[in-house]
Amino acid sequence: EFVMNGEETSMIEQKITLDKNNIFIYESKIEENEFKKIDGDMILIVTRLRGSWHKIYFNDILIGTIGDLKDGRMNIWNQAYKFTIDKNLINNNNNNILKFVTYSDYKIGYSTIPIMISNLYTGNLIFYKLVSLYSNLYKNIMIIIIVVALLEIILFSLSKSKKNEIYIFPIIVLLGSFYILDYIVIEHSMISSLMMKKITLVSLYFVLNITSIAFYKLYKRKIILVVSALVIITTVIGVIVSNNMITWSSFYSKINLLLILSIFTWIYTTFLEYLKTKETKVLMLFFASLFLVIPSVADTLTIIFNVKNQRISIFGILFFSIALLLLAMEQFIYDQKHMYFIYKHSEIERERLKNALITDELTGLCNHKSFYNRFDIISKENNKKFDIIYFNVDKFRSVNDLFGYEIGDKLLIKLANIILKNITDSNLLFRYSGDVFVAINDNKNRIDKFEIAEKIRQEVLNDKELQNISNYLPQTISIGISSYPKDSINPRVLINKAEKACRFAKELGRNKTIIYTEDILENVALSNKNDIRNQMFIDFTYALAGAIDMKDEYTGKHSEQVSRYSMMIAEKLDLDSDLKYALRLGGLLHDVGKLSIPDSIIQKNGKLTIEEYNVIKKHPLIGYDIVKELVDDNNIMSCIRWHHERCDGKGYPDGLKGKNIPLVSRIICVADAYHAMTSTRSYRKEFTKEVAINELINNVGTQFDKEIVDVFVKLIK
Repeated sequence: EFVMNGEETSMIEQKITLDKNNIFIYESKIEENEFKKIDGDMILIVTRLRGSWHKIYFNDILIGTIGDLKDGRMNIWNQAYKFTIDKNLINNNNNNILKFVTYSDYKIGYSTIPIMISNLYTGNLIFYKLVSLYSNLYKNIMIIIIVVALLEIILFSLSKSKKNEIYIFPIIVLLGSFYILDYIVIEHSMISSLMMKKITLVSLYFVLNITSIAFYKLYKRKIILVVSALVIITTVIGVIVSNNMITWSSFYSKINLLLILSIFTWIYTTFLEYLKTKETKVLMLFFASLFLVIPSVADTLTIIFNVKNQRISIFGILFFSIALLLLAMEQFIYDQKHMYFIYKHSEIERERLKNALITDELTGLCNHKSFYNRFDIISKENNKKFDIIYFNVDKFRSVNDLFGYEIGDKLLIKLANIILKNITDSNLLFRYSGDVFVAINDNKNRIDKFEIAEKIRQEVLNDKELQNISNYLPQTISIGISSYPKDSINPRVLINKAEKACRFAKELGRNKTIIYTEDILENVALSNKNDIRNQMFIDFTYALAGAIDMKDEYTGKHSEQVSRYSMMIAEKLDLDSDLKYALRLGGLLHDVGKLSIPDSIIQKNGKLTIEEYNVIKKHPLIGYDIVKELVDDNNIMSCIRWHHERCDGKGYPDGLKGKNIPLVSRIICVADAYHAMTSTRSYRKEFTKEVAINELINNVGTQFDKEIVDVFVKLIK
């Protein structure tokens, strides 16, 4: 407790009333018995004493000074000081006076920590505690914030998202740390306290306005710019009109309120953005802003209500910087994870590409390149003997041309599985080229090479799924075999010799296994003329079917569709493979006789005359005559000649009746009629599926066979 100007005062920190000399004298009377508690000399401890400089007297003896008008030190109030009081200075008459002579242009009094007198030991302990709490605290906070900001800049610079506006924040923190200079004692200052105060606060306001602009760029909320503009306007006015600390303090109190409002706009807009995006970095930015504003609000309230409390707004900057550091770390960790993911993905991709170089993508087998790598490994084993088995798909090009590459791919996959099932090691089977597979028989299973090849060939021939894929066009493979080292030690020569043996198998009619011998090419003969003829006929059939369908632009793939419907019926009736084969080719050729019919009749828009209809009725016999010299299969010929016969005997060309009509002809008749009805013709539009089915049912027993119609209707439905 002190007396100032004759009045008692608690010396709570307070703004002054401007005076001409601004000199203030306040003193405290200390009774003698108080000093009896202390042995020896004493220490006077003064902390956070407001004023530009102070002279301290004890019983009118100058015991020390704080600051000096001549040395121009700044912020001397925010530090702890100690002075020694000689015990001999104590009066025994209870007139011991501690006096302060202070010069100030802003505030006087002390805050938070009272003035203390103690013995030397206890006083020194207290003093050094207070030095760490006040004198060094703000320096340490400033250093921490600068280090944190630099760490943020480093982490963000390592981030992949450098262009995002959020990465300007660590630079803002770095610049904002200079505001703490307002709390640090500056030993030698070339500017006035007022100018120093303006510089530190204006730098803070500038940084916070830059932050507002960054938030605006992030979230596009105009309210941020509006509040920021108010801060700028108020700051400019305050700097211009303030010619003393009292006036300036009144302005920055108002500006602080606007700053708090500005930070609340950051919090509000960030929270709205988080609700929309649910992004972690937005949530962390929200908490960073919250940590910044809470200490600032507390400081503002203490100023408004004149509460004795230490200013904590600088801790808001510290909390803000730490929160941003966490954000930077989160972004950095995310980027590291992302980079690790990319690295692992690239590793997987490299492995995939590596496998792709030695693996066939379609079948999953080893490819052409890996054959030579494997051959090189096996051939280097001592006394190693092995065989090369060369598989070539018969008539594979025809399958692709007729049914498309998708069917061709399915066929190759199925063939690969059949061959692989009979090979001891998947690493010994290779897709050498488009329709060629090569196997290395290392003799580990002690099964003869010819026996293995024949087993595979027969499984291919008898596999129902494979034959179904090829629409019951008989699917076979030809096989050639060469041996290492008997035939050669060169892999390409061995492949070439196995290929020659395979070619010989094809020239013998396909679907055979041939072991390479030196005179193999000389023994090429047409020993299986019937097989060759059949293969030629299949090629001829598909070419002819294409020509038939091209003649009538309205029917399109009529022959192919009739053949497909016929195969569906045959499958349901569980007919044998010979009848299925006959229906497959007979369906394609049933209208071959139409090649002789003039286009004027085929493509006529109106109703045919009796003479024109009689010409049309001749096409089964004409077709029969065209192919009879090429085919000796009666079932195929029946499909062509009698597919227009009726169960009631009113059909053509021979008027056959009931069961006298061959089964294959009755099947073709139903399939042909249904597709004709559901196709647009030159003289009418197509029928719906339901109308066509009703027509079939209504003509059972007269035109169509009941059993076949019943089966077909169930299939179509």
